[in-house]
Amino acid sequence: NRSADVAFIVLMAGPGLPGEDILYLQGAAIAKAGGAPDAAIAGNRALQEQIFAIVKGETDLTVLTTRLQELEEKIISGVPDPQRGATRRMLDAQMAAVATPWFRYFLAYDPRPALAKVKCPVLAINGELDLQVPYQPNLDAIGAALKTGGNPNVTLIHVPKLNHLFQTATTGSPTEYTTIEETMAPAALDAITRVYLRRNVELEARLRNEPRFGAIRRPGERRVIARQRGGTNSLSRKLVTSSQKPDSAIHSPRRRACRAATATATVARLPGCRPC
Repeated sequence: NRSADVAFIVLMAGPGLPGEDILYLQGAAIAKAGGAPDAAIAGNRALQEQIFAIVKGETDLTVLTTRLQELEEKIISGVPDPQRGATRRMLDAQMAAVATPWFRYFLAYDPRPALAKVKCPVLAINGELDLQVPYQPNLDAIGAALKTGGNPNVTLIHVPKLNHLFQTATTGSPTEYTTIEETMAPAALDAITRVYLRRNVELEARLRNEPRFGAIRRPGERRVIARQRGGTNSLSRKLVTSSQKPDSAIHSPRRRACRAATATATVARLPGCRPC
């Protein structure tokens, strides 16, 4: 809401709920996918609540560490001897993680007030097998927050069979991540592209009626990316006509390819790509 040159936002597996709620949902979903019984899932939730209460209630790091260690010893005392070594190693890692500044911030952070201030178009996309940011409650929360802020340009998409990393998955468990060769499923890329192209068409139509951005390229005209600085126009992604330059001014095959692409499509400048 503070930058006028943002054409739209894509939230990929973005949270719509406070961090604490995300972690409860995540813990239950991952445990269930791993075949854990309901009693074990409930026990893990109770443990999470104890840990989070300590983390939220203590501002002194020394006291926080001491209380977490006390809770760890209490848990280990109820574990059979053959399992204590593995349990201690697991809890040591967990307690160290929750005591970090990042975790304490994430636990308390609620994205909804920030989302309610977003006025540009938003696409929020999640995989249906996302166990780290379960799609239904988070997409619902994102949509509700944006609606509360009066944003009418919202698209919510959940793609079947995709995990948190937008890979085609079987269960969605994080243990599958390294066994899947696919980097990102074409279905996710296609969904984002469709919305992106639609937004670009809408943006171009809007800019045609805003002379301060210059004229949109029409057949027979050249097109460059406006990149004005200072107090003129900070919008770095608007498409305007260029001054008439001879073809000899284009010195490289890369620029010729770029110009050929922009002659047939509305595009935004990519990182590292200089205006022709």
